[in-house]
Amino acid sequence: MESWMEELQKNAGHILTSKHIENFNDVVYQFKMRFQLIADPLIRRDSEFANCIEDDHSVYFNIYKCSLGLALNSSNEIIIDKTAVPGNERVPVGKIVFNKELGCAVLERDERKLWLAENTIDQLFKEAYQKLIEG
Repeated sequence: MESWMEELQKNAGHILTSKHIENFNDVVYQFKMRFQLIADPLIRRDSEFANCIEDDHSVYFNIYKCSLGLALNSSNEIIIDKTAVPGNERVPVGKIVFNKELGCAVLERDERKLWLAENTIDQLFKEAYQKLIEG
């Protein structure tokens, strides 16, 4: 019985997180918080090895030769891409859309729609840095 309650609380928590993400700056803030958890010790050791590069319409979270990028495509859509080696083409991995009806941010990828929350952000970082994880 506790299993369904835990699942309900987890999913409701994802919805609540997503409801507080209303624009590009909110998305960048959420990604920066998660990136900081991952990369802060590396950044303190060498800011060239791990860093975050941003402008008004895009942000790139880099560790060594791997990168996860967010680019504002329109006021209602953010394109997410990754690259494993500098100079290679950036590979689109999904997009974030602000759903006005539901009042939240939704991650669309692989023909699936997910609430944008900590777990989905973590999964995107994991995929972007997979080459480093594998060694």
